[in-house]
Amino acid sequence: MEAAFKEAGLALQACPYLFAVAKIADPSGIDWSVPWTFVSSTPGELSIVCQEKALPASARPVSYGWKMIRVIGKMPFDAVGVMASLSGALAREGIPLLAFSSYDTDFLFVKSVHCSRALEALEKGGCRVRR
Repeated sequence: MEAAFKEAGLALQACPYLFAVAKIADPSGIDWSVPWTFVSSTPGELSIVCQEKALPASARPVSYGWKMIRVIGKMPFDAVGVMASLSGALAREGIPLLAFSSYDTDFLFVKSVHCSRALEALEKGGCRVRR
């Protein structure tokens, strides 16, 4: 991880919920009352990442069994290399990920079977991880 991030001890939080990643046909089925719902819209698809329990009925295809790791706190827009450092730590351990950013911060999604190894890799890279 970049020296500045090691010094700052970038803090991460592992989320206890299981998530699903899917394409959806109908956005009216999204339950916005369930936290940690991410939606993306492109000319060719409408996708959702949400807690498995909140998956809309129109979701097809679906990939289940994802865990979320979020950067704690707000990330300034001029921060450089945060996602590269985080994804690099996972890449060195051969752990695939799905990355998502919001206005305030960044999120990593890893399959639950890789979650423990991912957290260890991120700690090894200099992050402080809350489990």
